[in-house]
Amino acid sequence: MPKMIENAPDLEINKVLYLSRGLEVPPQRVREQRVVWNLLKHLNSRQFRFVAVDDGDGMTTLSRDPKRAMLEAMELIFNLDEAYLYVRSSAASSQTTPYYIFLVLGNDLDVVSDWSFDSKAKDGFNAAMESFDAEEFA
Repeated sequence: MPKMIENAPDLEINKVLYLSRGLEVPPQRVREQRVVWNLLKHLNSRQFRFVAVDDGDGMTTLSRDPKRAMLEAMELIFNLDEAYLYVRSSAASSQTTPYYIFLVLGNDLDVVSDWSFDSKAKDGFNAAMESFDAEEFA
């Protein structure tokens, strides 16, 4: 079955940074948003939830509602040059150390720069990340 590719939802940050000044959202930013949005959908469908975004100065906790957390994450990430998105398996307890995904804005299709990996984990996070191909969303 082919993957359903979605454009990212309209973000408030785009209105602030671009549209309110009469500018179009740059094509590279549109691609990055599409890649990250589809990554979030990909992980959500594999039962991973989004815990927090770290901008380098502090951590912002995301909603416990998955859809709301996805939108909150997008708004935070796309207001930064780089960010760490923290995710955890839905089956994991809140005491479990979350995984991170390092996102570097301005890298276009390479926006997903790195992620953590626990070779002992049985939740499939690394496999989920490995199976995501950003180029499919260009």
